Amino acid sequence: RGPFSHLFDGKFIPAVIPNSKWKHEDASVMMFDYLIKKHNLKGEFKKYDLVDQDIKFIKEQIAGPKQNGERAADNEQPSAGVKREEIDWPYLGREHKKGFLYEIVANKRNGIDVDRWDYFARDCYGLGIKNTFDHSRFMKFARVLKVEDEYQICSRDKEAETLYGMFQIRATLHRRAYQHRVCDAIEAIFTHSIQVFLSGFRQGVLDAFIAANHIGIIPGKDGKLKKLSECIDDPEAYTNLTDSIFHVILMSADKNLEKSRKILQRIMHRKLYACVGETTPTEGESYGKSSKIKAEIMSYIPPQSEGELLSDDLYVDLVYLDYGSKSKNPMSNVRFYNKREVTKPVRIEKNQVSLMLPTVFAEQIIRLYCKKNDNKSLMMASECFQKWCRDNNHLSQIKNQNVFFYEPQSCYIEGHYVFWLKFLVKFQTSSLSVPGEDNSGNAGDSLASHNGVGFSTFDNDNDVSNYNNAEEWHGGWWYSSNEISSNLHGKYIFGEADRLREGFFWGT
Repeated sequence: RGPFSHLFDGKFIPAVIPNSKWKHEDASVMMFDYLIKKHNLKGEFKKYDLVDQDIKFIKEQIAGPKQNGERAADNEQPSAGVKREEIDWPYLGREHKKGFLYEIVANKRNGIDVDRWDYFARDCYGLGIKNTFDHSRFMKFARVLKVEDEYQICSRDKEAETLYGMFQIRATLHRRAYQHRVCDAIEAIFTHSIQVFLSGFRQGVLDAFIAANHIGIIPGKDGKLKKLSECIDDPEAYTNLTDSIFHVILMSADKNLEKSRKILQRIMHRKLYACVGETTPTEGESYGKSSKIKAEIMSYIPPQSEGELLSDDLYVDLVYLDYGSKSKNPMSNVRFYNKREVTKPVRIEKNQVSLMLPTVFAEQIIRLYCKKNDNKSLMMASECFQKWCRDNNHLSQIKNQNVFFYEPQSCYIEGHYVFWLKFLVKFQTSSLSVPGEDNSGNAGDSLASHNGVGFSTFDNDNDVSNYNNAEEWHGGWWYSSNEISSNLHGKYIFGEADRLREGFFWGT
């Protein structure tokens, strides 16, 4: 894929070569050809009866199937025994009846392949995440069956829930590692120069790489230095393009790399771009362009700010998480057999497996990063993002805001119990309010102001304790005793009470 994996092929190349159709699979095929040519391996292949058709098959395994409707070139010959006009078969390495072989390495039918199993094992081990998928068990129950007019790899019916678990592992790795918000922040610094560390890290690296792309750095063919983006067309340069480019730039004394070097130094000191907010659009709603979102967010910056926060100070990251088949259930493309009819492929519906399986198979996360690290800029960026979320009916997670006030707006009370019709959550250092509606609870009006003190996660020391109750008990209410048994979700208690766990007593 290039240095830092998805960062290079998924973000850097599209940023410096807009509309490029290059994919990391193209680089893999290029490197395979380079390996054969440089080491004269065709003679070695012949020792094992591997001919040109087998080499084509290997490259087709690497690159995966061609897009729908894309056929083999007219000057290329199909596999022996296959007439071009007989079927619309795009491959040259193996005939149509052996098509199931293309599901082993890069399975575009349903995503169950050894490439995925390999990175599951590698990354779960490295991240300390339990890998619950047993690939050897899947292979034990795998059978090749004819489904309509083609052969497919099918599995035993009792393995259906295990396969759902496999796709869940993929989603977990993307959420907790590959597209973690710290990871993306570091990437942004690079390109300008492994996820909360890794997400912030990735965005920084991205910035650094982009800033360094104007001069040749990597030695390629004939010793000529290539730009980072030029390495994708030069196999010798691509061989030298590894994660070590980070330290090549970091240790360089070249004045042309000063901007990139400063960005990477910022990463080394963990001065990452701060994620000031994130939101998940509702099911079926997604955004395609981060630039449009950033422009809308910038429109909320007050005119009196006098350029304190510019568009270049913000970075919008669009993260798409799914089970490998976009919004579709990948298991819809898997066929199973049972022990009584081992040659009959069948489809298994989700509700036949379990009622606890997911109903939504994809989501998008929108994250806003601020490249400036002063509190005023972070607060302004966060406020603008919250306003954008509010106006677009998105709930949002608020980052870099530690203190909140709860302010009931309207409610009705029945005895000891209250039902909130509307409330506001306010930042301690800001006038921005995040509205909420149609919530209910039973803490009476104890969340309203008492003796001039509002409900808050900040301890104003209105209690008898000489320490911060908010930090000690992780609470957001101030009472005269430190009874941990006080129940915020219980009755509102008037006067003294012996059993505080039954309710909430406001004694200040």
